[in-house]
Amino acid sequence: MAKMKKLVIILVDGLDPEVIEKQLEELPNIRMLIQQGQFQRLDSVFPPDSIPAWTTIYTGLNPGEHGIFESFNYLQLKQKDIHYDASIIRGNTFWDKVSNQGYRVGVLNPFLAYPSWEVNGFMISGPIFESGAVSSNRPDLIARNAIPPLGAVVDFPAKSSYRKFLRDTMELTRRQNDLAVKLFSTEKSDLFFYGLLTLDRIKHFYWKFTDKTDPKYPGRNPYERVIIDIYKEVDRFVGIMRQVAGHEYGLILMSDHGHQQRVTKTFNINEWLRRKKYITAQRNINALIEVTKNLALDLFFKLDITEYVLKYAKKIPGAKKLKDSSHIIKSDGIFVPRFAGMNPYGGIVIHKDRLSATEYRSLVDGLILELSRVKDPKTNQIIMEWVGEREEIYKGRNIERFPNIIFKLNDEYGVNRSLFTRNITGINPFHSNLSGGHRRYGTFIFSEKNPAIGDSKVIHIEEIHDLILKIFYNDEAAIRLEA
Repeated sequence: MAKMKKLVIILVDGLDPEVIEKQLEELPNIRMLIQQGQFQRLDSVFPPDSIPAWTTIYTGLNPGEHGIFESFNYLQLKQKDIHYDASIIRGNTFWDKVSNQGYRVGVLNPFLAYPSWEVNGFMISGPIFESGAVSSNRPDLIARNAIPPLGAVVDFPAKSSYRKFLRDTMELTRRQNDLAVKLFSTEKSDLFFYGLLTLDRIKHFYWKFTDKTDPKYPGRNPYERVIIDIYKEVDRFVGIMRQVAGHEYGLILMSDHGHQQRVTKTFNINEWLRRKKYITAQRNINALIEVTKNLALDLFFKLDITEYVLKYAKKIPGAKKLKDSSHIIKSDGIFVPRFAGMNPYGGIVIHKDRLSATEYRSLVDGLILELSRVKDPKTNQIIMEWVGEREEIYKGRNIERFPNIIFKLNDEYGVNRSLFTRNITGINPFHSNLSGGHRRYGTFIFSEKNPAIGDSKVIHIEEIHDLILKIFYNDEAAIRLEA
């Protein structure tokens, strides 16, 4: 076997580098990690969401290769809404490649890697939905330990349950962290991986209580420190793991993306496409329903009762079509898919098979040019940060799963697919319920200086899989050792 460096890898969903920098005085263990090692930004996937990002971290494949770009919509989520084929990652992760070389691995709560599979060591996985059963290749570990709920997705809290939801989530975080320490201490592993998902959850639901610039910030409130409190729990855990691991192990603390205030405005792209005559819509009773829906959402936002509407909206037949306005769109040559929810990232699908090469080129070039010039009529500001073709950012066997045209709006705008809106821009009626959103840049911290990492200020997420192997094998040519 090659000479190797034992590793602890902690992947915290949504761990943000800017929050770390601002709160370093309250994070002594992370501060020491940074002082002794390397701290860099991690450039996430497009769109920067957990499902495609964790898949890329595990496999080293960009989304154009693995074809996964689905995102969570906590406000409308049902268990049948998420479809993830774990065969994409099963046997292809960095821990599989280390395991196949005869090294012992410990893997706890690897999001999406479910059910668990055989490794040289142990693997304990939670389902996508926290309410599902825990899976392990070592049933004896399940029997001997009090395993807390694992997994990612939960229902969003209502006003009446904010206090309980926070208390339960913080307690769950501590229980999961303590389990990680115990398993690391008792099950000797050359490479130990642990996934923590609760920090991202807290940021989504409690951001408005901690950010004084948020339009829904309520003033002084009992939740003002919830984000720093969960960062302090991560810091506590990091300190314990460093102490238990000792100098024999290097420690990677990283995230899949960052976090920031969720969009407060919308770009009503279907309405813009309709006014530009790229799509057509039925002008009948459906149009009246659409107008009524838009007026009602604006009213619910002003009255701050959107959460109650959402609870019942899930039960309405065809609710998804109503939200996306697909019940009213007649044109099927161009459409705006459910690509990244109401976030600054979006795309437009064009059916190439219905157009000649010349027609397609003309349509794409025209749309890109017009989109790049769209201004908010209220502020006269350009809405788009950038817009282009999918091939400009990714290449791969599954690139055609991406919209033909992709774009990034300015951070305050999200994609709204409603039609017959008053303007092409509007307010995000769901901001009060989900006030935290994802940021492109995440975190990468390694406890030591290592030439394999380099001194670039930014590491691309596609590099993480190979970088872990390089650090582990203590050899920049280590990728050749993959089984």
